[in-house]
Amino acid sequence: MLSTTVQHTYYRKNICTCLQFTAVGQTAGLLNRFGIVMRNNLNGFELFASPGTAGLTALLHYIAQTADQPVLEYQIISTDPYFLLFTELPFGQSGQLVYDTGFDKNRFEQGCLQLIENIAEQPGTGIGTLRISFDDLLRYSDSSGLTRMRIFFTARSTQWQYYIINRSSVQLDNAAVTAKNRDGFEGPTNVTTATGQQALLFSSGTQLLPLSEEPGYSYDLVNTPFSSSAGAAGKSPSAKVIYKGLPSPDPARIGAVTMNAAGPISSPMYVYI
Repeated sequence: MLSTTVQHTYYRKNICTCLQFTAVGQTAGLLNRFGIVMRNNLNGFELFASPGTAGLTALLHYIAQTADQPVLEYQIISTDPYFLLFTELPFGQSGQLVYDTGFDKNRFEQGCLQLIENIAEQPGTGIGTLRISFDDLLRYSDSSGLTRMRIFFTARSTQWQYYIINRSSVQLDNAAVTAKNRDGFEGPTNVTTATGQQALLFSSGTQLLPLSEEPGYSYDLVNTPFSSSAGAAGKSPSAKVIYKGLPSPDPARIGAVTMNAAGPISSPMYVYI
């Protein structure tokens, strides 16, 4: 009858496991009345019905015409308190994400209805709501009577910032933050942290990087000593790895960056060596 999946680029293989759908209003009674069973999956839920001899299409037509509430309503709750921080949504928004099968910006592609969010101004419990009309279940169903829907989220991209606090007097006269097959970071810049500590700041600058539960790349802090000559062999000093595998951003720690009128979001990370 219905298969709903949630995908999010923040998670491994895009499998979003932190959202739960709970029936609200008259939905639970409506499901019981017509023998519709809901089953939660790892990243979504399914609805099953026993249509009898008349068939599933006839059952849906009957429900749409006779039910006092011709829609199913669900509250969307996140088990991860930082969901709105690591998801590419308007920063600081306090409204609700509203998904509705009748929303005109939805897209029906390759047999699946892609649900697009509409942000409501009023706050509520959880992060949003989902409304499914029985007419739309009929409209988007395949030859077997199954309707497929998908909600897709993109991970927030931020300016990564590494604050290197040198407590061990490690030589950092020509330090850099680098990675294989990726652009290095800008800096360093000498700064004072909010706690009054001196630090070297490296940032990704205009290169905004997506947050991820399991980042697919890693950066190193290296230092290449200055040399007055290339040496007898004609070689410059090689870079020494000071800190291999710098930490990845914590989605709970984000801030603002004054780069342009909009201003991207930053992910500050403090590294002590």
